[in-house]
Amino acid sequence: MQLFTLWKCIFGPKLHQTYPLAISSPATRADRQPDHIYVKNIAEMISDRVLFMLRMFIEILRTVWPLYLLYSYYRGTLTFANSVSFVRVASFFIIVPIYFMILRGIGRFVNPVYTKFLNDFSEIKYDSTKKARQKFLAKYDFSLSHWQPDYRVESYSIRKLPSISTTKTDFTNQTEVTLIEQVLHYPFLLLGY
Repeated sequence: MQLFTLWKCIFGPKLHQTYPLAISSPATRADRQPDHIYVKNIAEMISDRVLFMLRMFIEILRTVWPLYLLYSYYRGTLTFANSVSFVRVASFFIIVPIYFMILRGIGRFVNPVYTKFLNDFSEIKYDSTKKARQKFLAKYDFSLSHWQPDYRVESYSIRKLPSISTTKTDFTNQTEVTLIEQVLHYPFLLLGY
């Protein structure tokens, strides 16, 4: 059970704030809902920063690697000996994030606020009534990447515009494309350049 909770802490959503149900006195908070920012422990804070820096470096590397590959090809450094050093660097970018994800999970596991959030989050997955979900969302502010949407809106129903008949004499509200506009569309685009 503890190992399963640790696994959920490693891959669980990021918690930002908690909102307790009791509102404090208005003299101290000026009639605002008390917000409690989730305080991360040092293990979670360091691992989040390292993972963020690695993510930024990988995003930069994704845009630069074709240029580096061309540069290496023209220098003649694409050899088997250099591929061994490439494997070492690639293994670094695989092992280090795994280590820091485990460290972040341990930091979340020892934090009682996060474990309470995680227990409430797992209960909501099994008891998904609308009232329970709204109560949970009012209590916590977290990353919604793990949250199932309540409803989906199809994109084709949004983009569907009503058509207006061209037989009427009032053409000021016309939304249909005329034949002249269809014929002259591409020549006008070319003239625009």
